[in-house]
Amino acid sequence: MAPGTALIATHTAQLEVSVVAESAASLITTGSPYGPGPSVLAEYNPYGPAMTLFGFPSQLFPENRIGDPRIWFALFFVACVLLASKLVLAGPLPRRSRMQLTVLIASPVVALPMRSEESIFRLWALHFSALRRRPEAGW
Repeated sequence: MAPGTALIATHTAQLEVSVVAESAASLITTGSPYGPGPSVLAEYNPYGPAMTLFGFPSQLFPENRIGDPRIWFALFFVACVLLASKLVLAGPLPRRSRMQLTVLIASPVVALPMRSEESIFRLWALHFSALRRRPEAGW
């Protein structure tokens, strides 16, 4: 979590972060998350329209770090992990499972890719598929 926090604190981001934020700005002003014709790489938006939702906080809080899309991707990821775990277990999370999920979310394998949004959905899908395949493992 430290790399992502440091990048957000210093307003340093990969291009993907600004693309998501700009797609929300474009949706608000033009009605489409996509620019009319990108002339430089930073104007190209390769993401589906749903990714634009993560850019809206940056439009609501333009001068505040709370609007950074990476924060909202991380919150969405954590919510998906908890929901997937709850669905698989079909009940409240046991203490051991809560600890395992905390370790999973805070581990460098998950936390380092969370500094950018590009891996969030793949990580969520990987976690969900692992839970679906091994519910008897105590997760």
